Amino acid sequence: MDNSAVIKNYLDRLLQKYQQWWKLYWLIDQEYERFDFGVEVQTEEEIQEDIPTQRGSEKKTISVLDGIDLYARKEPVLLVGQPGSGKSTALVRFLLKAVEQALQDPQAPIPIFIELRRCTLQSGGISTLIQETLERLGLEGADIKKLRFGNRPFLLLLDGLNELPSGQAFTKLNNFREDCADLGIPIVVTTRVLNAGSLGIERKLEIKPLSPLEIQRFFHICLPFESKQRLQKLSDRLRELGRTPLMLWMLYVVLKEPQGEIPNSRGELFRRFVWIYERKREKIYLDEDSKLDDETRRWWTRLLKPLAYEMMRSGKSGEPTDFRLVISKQDAETICKDFLKAEEVNNYSDLAIRCLDALIRHHLIQIDPEKQEIEFCHQLLQEYYAAEYLLEKLPELLKNEQGMWKLQHDYLNYLKWTEPIGLMMGLPDLAKQNLVKLIDSALKVDLLLGIQLLKLARSEDNPEIIQISLDHKIPCKLKTKLETIRSSNISSTVKRQIRSFDKGIIDKLDKNEYEHKINDALRALEEGRNHFINSMDINVFLSAVADPKLLPKLSNLLLVETADVESVIRITSATQTQCQFYNYTIATQSPPPPPGQQTSLKERYEDILDTIYHTGREIERKPQTYQNMGEEALRDIFLVALNGKYRGCATGETFNKNGKTDILLRDDGRNLFIAECKIWGGAELLRKTLDQLLGYATWRDTQLAMLIFNRNKNFSAVLKQIPDVIRKCPHVAERVPDESYDETGFRFILHHPDDSERKLLLTILAFDVP
Repeated sequence: MDNSAVIKNYLDRLLQKYQQWWKLYWLIDQEYERFDFGVEVQTEEEIQEDIPTQRGSEKKTISVLDGIDLYARKEPVLLVGQPGSGKSTALVRFLLKAVEQALQDPQAPIPIFIELRRCTLQSGGISTLIQETLERLGLEGADIKKLRFGNRPFLLLLDGLNELPSGQAFTKLNNFREDCADLGIPIVVTTRVLNAGSLGIERKLEIKPLSPLEIQRFFHICLPFESKQRLQKLSDRLRELGRTPLMLWMLYVVLKEPQGEIPNSRGELFRRFVWIYERKREKIYLDEDSKLDDETRRWWTRLLKPLAYEMMRSGKSGEPTDFRLVISKQDAETICKDFLKAEEVNNYSDLAIRCLDALIRHHLIQIDPEKQEIEFCHQLLQEYYAAEYLLEKLPELLKNEQGMWKLQHDYLNYLKWTEPIGLMMGLPDLAKQNLVKLIDSALKVDLLLGIQLLKLARSEDNPEIIQISLDHKIPCKLKTKLETIRSSNISSTVKRQIRSFDKGIIDKLDKNEYEHKINDALRALEEGRNHFINSMDINVFLSAVADPKLLPKLSNLLLVETADVESVIRITSATQTQCQFYNYTIATQSPPPPPGQQTSLKERYEDILDTIYHTGREIERKPQTYQNMGEEALRDIFLVALNGKYRGCATGETFNKNGKTDILLRDDGRNLFIAECKIWGGAELLRKTLDQLLGYATWRDTQLAMLIFNRNKNFSAVLKQIPDVIRKCPHVAERVPDESYDETGFRFILHHPDDSERKLLLTILAFDVP
């Protein structure tokens, strides 16, 4: 079958569509094309040694196009980069290079460029998506058949692994990639850093941040008349604002405006860049577009915020981790109508349609005319507008317990919202007190997430943010390690072991065997050992397992002084990437009851004690892990457990009445629980601890506890002394019979020191921690 004419027709259509690649994005124009940013990628090359066990790897740096060209012919390639680093641009430019080669060489592979964000559950999978892509280029059924079943090999270029709209779409793509591997079809995939996994692709090309020399060269060419003073001021902010070509371009557009001030953050940069673009489009509207009336002009850009926000929420799949980058025009119209209706706008239905058409005509969003599907021209723009909308909702979310739960459960806990929240933090009208509450909530959701957001906060202008870091007692080594550790930094040897790990072995284990192996692995992490069983690296086993139920335990290990923090961070990041959320407890818990339906204070007190009791039992089972911990470190373990269940309501070293109590659990402005922690030091220390605890209790604080850690050999003797000592203390009315916590728990009724008629409930829980 001679299909050379069909192939040439197809390749010519690719050239026609992508030759002026900068027109694919309204963010940039032809001026962008004249500047080569010199984007480079980094990859690991294995060093072959004479002794196989001594094989290692070294980093290799190469230009992005040369890197794709070098490796794509031999093996699957994953191009990884930060948002706006030029992944899609690089793939399109490589596409053009591959098209030229295919036109000149009849043996060269035929490139096919696929936008993965269009892979919906209804599309039928990747094969159907390829068919639709070819049809959009104008090919008819017979020509597509000739192209697909000819003798020329294919080269598949898949853009946006992180843009797949659902986990099911990811599964379909993973199966398709395995089929490609079996057939020897070369494949190149782009994705964001730490997002959506890797499809098992070994060859990763990681786009490097722009070097200071490249940034300096850019501004020297584009802004040659800038004053040295402004350039010096700009250089102080380029670490955040100039880290990718797209952001550097946006910064250039902002600065070349008359009196263009240097933005203070990424969020401010996006806002000002978008404002400039919207004003340009508005001028075009005034000059050329007679179809728009003043009412449409007033609303059209405001609708981008709710549109982006709704697309970031779960799509038709219903999974909270999913989102949409492509939406039907009909769904977009519904979102706009609902927003305008809520704003009590007359003729909201007709206005929504007019506004949406205006946004499409003026390129603030774009549409596929055949499928009538709408999208933002760049995922970062969708995330920016979603950030603006979330900023408007934030005060309501921070107002009460129900709102805080929603903030943590619906937003902070899901990886898809991390970028929008980071952008929102840089918007200048985010109130300082709300920024403080936001970071505090993030740290209670996940320590690693909180540290990321702390880096974005303007702490020099807000000492309260610095105090948050101190209050959460973030280990200094954890902050340092997180700067350099990411799951993508695991050695190539470990990566191969993870891919080759037979998960079927895990599936064959019964529950007891599985838990035994998991506990062995966690114990190895706690003790800082590199291997836990049969010389297998713990990164391999736990990263391959990627069990989200382990996230609470991994989070606890970040606070253990002896733990292998590097491995814990890598395994935690790999697990979170797999499940697309940070905190398993928050992801699976029910919302708090609405006002008026809460459980009683006594029920909540018992629930808190139950959490403490079972956490203490877990500590007792692993004495080697905790034997060197002091009171504060042990207290912090209980705080982690409490905050995992009670959404960050528990704090340590919190001032109340006459001093700072070890554990305070407060909800909606009311203290639910006050506790002191002490390592057993005899009867006199126990009496002093009770006096200390009573000094922290106001008249309204009626639910108290003491946690006693025994490090003596004779625990039974300690348990015998506790009730005898407490009964003889002033203010103790009676001992209350209670068998909730076996022989290690004691309960008493006390009189408040300032009011003998006011009764307090005291529970003492003792734990044997040698």
